[in-house]
Amino acid sequence: MIALSCAAVDDVTAWCLLAFVVGVAKAQVGQGLFVVAGALVFIALILLVARPALRRVALRWETQKPSVGLMTVVFVALLLSALTAEAIGIHAIFEPFARRGGPA
Repeated sequence: MIALSCAAVDDVTAWCLLAFVVGVAKAQVGQGLFVVAGALVFIALILLVARPALRRVALRWETQKPSVGLMTVVFVALLLSALTAEAIGIHAIFEPFARRGGPA
């Protein structure tokens, strides 16, 4: 799990650096800075807000069966966070690794 988390962080860093370099090459430094800043804010929100909320939901699932409504909310939240990651400029595949955040 540690190796997978390190690889995900490495990949997100590489995507951010690539976006920054492409922005500089196109003389659009602001776009590269937007991707880097957006990625940092996104990861911070996932680790500080989403992860604790999902931990509470997971604890509830251990004692009772999840309702369809709750499953729908979790699924929609996952899709919205992937859409946000795409809008920032980082690929949506890295979002679940950021959400996991390493060992619990």
